[in-house]
Amino acid sequence: MIINDKRALAYIVTIDEIRPIPNYDRVEHARTNGWWCVTRLNELKVGDKAVYFEVDSKVPADDERFSFLEAKHYKIKTQKMCKVFSQGLLMPITLFPELANMEVGTDVTDILKVTYSVVEDNTRKSKNGDPDAKYKSMAQRHQKIFKKPIVRKIMKHKLGRKIMFLFFGKKKDKPLSFPTHFPFVHRTDEERCLIGDTKVQTNNGVLRIADIVNKELPVEVLSYNEKTKTVEYKPIISYQKFAKKEDEDLIEIKYPYRFGNQKTNTIRCTPDHKFYNGSTYVRADEIHQGDKIFIHHHCYDDYVIQVVFGMLLGDSSIYYDKRSGSNNIRIQTSQGEKQLDYLKMKQSLFGEQFFKIYKCKSGYCDNVVYKGCLSADYNISKAVLENCFINNKKTITPTMLKYITPLSLAIWYMDDGNLKHKYDSCSPSIIISTCGFSKNENELLIDMLRNNFGIECNLRREKNKYWSIYITTEGTKKFLKLITQYIPPCMRYKTLQEYENDYFSIQDLRYKKQERLMPIPVISIKKYKGIRRYKTVFDIEVKDNHNFFANNILTHNCENMPWVLGYERPLIVTEKLDGTSSTYILERKGKKKFEFYVLSRNVRQKTPDQKCYHDKNIYWDMAIKNNIEQHLKEYLVANPDLKYVCIQGESVGSVQGNPLKLNEDELYVFNFIRSDVGRLSSIDGKEIIESWGMKFVPILETEYYVPTDMEAFKEYATAKSVVNPNVLREGIVLRDPTNDFSFKNVSREYLLKHGG
Repeated sequence: MIINDKRALAYIVTIDEIRPIPNYDRVEHARTNGWWCVTRLNELKVGDKAVYFEVDSKVPADDERFSFLEAKHYKIKTQKMCKVFSQGLLMPITLFPELANMEVGTDVTDILKVTYSVVEDNTRKSKNGDPDAKYKSMAQRHQKIFKKPIVRKIMKHKLGRKIMFLFFGKKKDKPLSFPTHFPFVHRTDEERCLIGDTKVQTNNGVLRIADIVNKELPVEVLSYNEKTKTVEYKPIISYQKFAKKEDEDLIEIKYPYRFGNQKTNTIRCTPDHKFYNGSTYVRADEIHQGDKIFIHHHCYDDYVIQVVFGMLLGDSSIYYDKRSGSNNIRIQTSQGEKQLDYLKMKQSLFGEQFFKIYKCKSGYCDNVVYKGCLSADYNISKAVLENCFINNKKTITPTMLKYITPLSLAIWYMDDGNLKHKYDSCSPSIIISTCGFSKNENELLIDMLRNNFGIECNLRREKNKYWSIYITTEGTKKFLKLITQYIPPCMRYKTLQEYENDYFSIQDLRYKKQERLMPIPVISIKKYKGIRRYKTVFDIEVKDNHNFFANNILTHNCENMPWVLGYERPLIVTEKLDGTSSTYILERKGKKKFEFYVLSRNVRQKTPDQKCYHDKNIYWDMAIKNNIEQHLKEYLVANPDLKYVCIQGESVGSVQGNPLKLNEDELYVFNFIRSDVGRLSSIDGKEIIESWGMKFVPILETEYYVPTDMEAFKEYATAKSVVNPNVLREGIVLRDPTNDFSFKNVSREYLLKHGG
């Protein structure tokens, strides 16, 4: 599990499930998250807190609580016991009184003095790297001096090392860390978290995520179901709380409180926290100004737009008060007393709560008129402001006319249309008053009627002043046949006699508001530089949907839990290779100038002779063997708009004990990254890499669906390696080709064979 940007070897969990083991009456099989462990009978119950120790860890020999592991040299490994697999170690939290008040998800690795079972991994896999690396580099430059016995004795002491560095050390001796200024290039195993003040919508109201996590509140949170496209409440199944790295900047995203609203909202998170962009989830540090993120809003669905735009083609006007700094526009319309029933028909579509009718006097005489006022919600406001409100004026645009349907035409016609020669079957015609629109707007309307509905019509100007659209006799019959089903009985005088008794199809139509997912633009995104310092960050895991709304923005939940069973999209499966992670970047620094980066998991390898955790610098060996710098340079030259290009892969062979039994070291690439689009698909990346004469990790399947059964999924990981069919593969890596989500499935048989 990843906590505080490092692998937690021991942490607090709850027991999710317990099963009996057939024919063994003194033990049972207990599960936490996706891990099954053999435990003593009745030692744990479902819901109990426990401490989970991960595979590859080693517990302290001087702690009596672990004395039963003496024969195993205090190492935690994958085992097959009682004919079942046991991966890790589960112990009741009651054995550890010093952990009694700690929350689920707390990393207790350091408290219990748990380390990696392989000594060198304690520095190699540390997020801070080897603390003595600069001293080793210094000694490498001054080999004669540092081979002397007196100097070697001095170097055994921390103070001695510091004194020697004052005299012989150089700034370049300190290893450079993994660079962070390449947006799409990341180390693996990073946290995804929010600050404690982040507001989460729950079935008990809006709550701080810190309160939800710290108190483990049993609330349901508002979430988005991607299958049904609906917003719904879902229970929390895991609570996460981490200490934020001191040297890590938070990202602050600013966005409108609502669409078109001058009031803004912000959310602060770690750089790798993910937000929904309409198709997938993207990291915070890969979001740009103007990108779309998504909020939830109580509003009508898209079908209501056809009615609103029909009203705006007719008598209705847009009232937009810019001084209010909000998007609360209103659609206003007026009807005479004879058309009151027609106005009430419009009201019935939206509901009396949102469409108000007021009785008032006409501005032209003493006659009574009725004013209808529709308070536009987010969806209506967005549609109106984006499509038909230009320079604070109602305006016909091509994008607006894409929404027009026969129902829209019916409302437009009932507002502003007039039927001539109704009872003359040979020459009925329709005139629609369009004097409120310009000639260009009228021509757009005519093109829409002709091209979208096959209605023949012409534009005329009355008294050389007022525009009107004349629909031909044939066009009139076709037009009225199309729209009469939407004309209420009180307005049937506007249709032909032969259609007057047609069924009124929208008599029971009522638009209902519901919680919906709506896009909103990012106003700004930057590193948080405020006064307040956040030491702790939080996250939750949500059942089924695995997302929730944070400060009203749809965000992904934590990815530390095995929620991938039954993952709905097809995945690309590649072989997982047991080696060392290697990254190569070429950055454009100017015209014909480039900088080449060779990187291990955490450290930049500046030169081929730089000391690393292996017998030789395999990272540079692979760069030289495969001529990587030249390949990347040629790619940048051929793509002048790119700022950098990167490949990431696994160097295998003389590392990790050479489990693949290879005769020489090899690099197998798994990521090809461009500065403009990020990671290319495995298929496209493979094509480029192989055209350079290099190797890509074996692709096993391109449309794999994860089963819902954990046992079946774990069994799928075990098979012979494609790289060397004579040995077992370590496991598989699965990637979603629609985004950057990936996860691994390690073979249990491989772990048994290699002591994992």
